[in-house]
Amino acid sequence: MTNATRSPESIFREHGGVLRMSEAVAAGLNRRRLYALRDAGTITQLSRGVYRLASLPELEAPDLVTVAARLPGGVVCLNSALAYHELTTQIPHASSSLHAARRGTAAAEGSRRGAAERTS
Repeated sequence: MTNATRSPESIFREHGGVLRMSEAVAAGLNRRRLYALRDAGTITQLSRGVYRLASLPELEAPDLVTVAARLPGGVVCLNSALAYHELTTQIPHASSSLHAARRGTAAAEGSRRGAAERTS
């Protein structure tokens, strides 16, 4: 089936229900169609340039999904990882940002080493 004949919903489902604008355009959806889908309620905008199929169940961690879409292959680290796994008593501030690093960087490798040291 060509990109022109696939439904937008099937394109989103093939990508796990979440697409960046660039991925949607590469899959055959133009920007206007994407905005029309958003305005019609077929998709929701998680953040700038990140869209999700609205018919899917609610997300447990929408911030993590957004970061994963924006930083493919990234590693959630520092307090963000601790909070996600409920391993900290610190309550993140509303203005705090999610900590993530590209896999293979010093920050990501340091967070993996720290996790290994804590479990051994």
